Amino acid sequence: MKNPFQKVFLLAIVSLLILPQITFAAWWNPSTWSIWSIFVKQPQQTQQQVNLSPKVVPPAKSVEQPQNKPASSSGLQNPTPKVTKSSNKVLLSNAQIIKKVKPAVVYIETDKAAGTGMIYDSSGFILTNAHVVKGATSVQVKLLDKRVFDAQIIGKNTVMDLALLKVDATGLPTVVLGNSDSVAQGDEVFTLGYPFGLEGDVSFKEGTISRRLSGGSVEYFETSAEIHPGNSGGPMVNGYGEVVGINSAGFGESIGGISVGETIKFAIPINVANLLIKRKRASK
Repeated sequence: MKNPFQKVFLLAIVSLLILPQITFAAWWNPSTWSIWSIFVKQPQQTQQQVNLSPKVVPPAKSVEQPQNKPASSSGLQNPTPKVTKSSNKVLLSNAQIIKKVKPAVVYIETDKAAGTGMIYDSSGFILTNAHVVKGATSVQVKLLDKRVFDAQIIGKNTVMDLALLKVDATGLPTVVLGNSDSVAQGDEVFTLGYPFGLEGDVSFKEGTISRRLSGGSVEYFETSAEIHPGNSGGPMVNGYGEVVGINSAGFGESIGGISVGETIKFAIPINVANLLIKRKRASK
């Protein structure tokens, strides 16, 4: 080993064996740095690409609606019940019914008798019973506000027991005519009028529809609501304050015209009166 030639030869051998290993080592060789960047830095680049890509949202699944149940526009079941025309009406308290109807209830006085009527048209048209104005040569109508008008009999049907009167006035309070075909047995009703021909405040009675009766060509409501003499021609209204009948008569034992004991009270369905009203309007 002291021979210089031997030292050179040994150094060459070491170089050939060791330097290639150092040259191609991954931590030293610059040619491996790009490969390192692929395996180490690539995941970060891939994450960036994912974040920058537009988010794809899958289409919303349609919600199948159960049949015969309403659904809202959002596709979800709507718990709100379907609104019908009748549900738009609001039942009134007794005080509200009186306030709504009473101003249009009138006191009718003739040279023969007295009774009740109702204004159904603000231009002075009044509905009552035919027997209230039977044989009368003069008719006066008194409003709740104390105004008094002379009235003319412009239409009458004794079979239906209905009469139409007209006073020279405008802007009068009116009743609301309902639909008597929708009235059912057991429905609550209210009668208004001037019982026994006594002036003053309007009387208010409540009861129910007992049944429907047919008397020849005319149909009647039997009611438990009081209809005294003098109430004839007044309105029978439902819980919405709509006129569904015209107070007509009561039958039972009487002394001096005053009912004694149980009586049966009748009202004429308003739809029957509507026929007379429409015919009168058509004849003008």
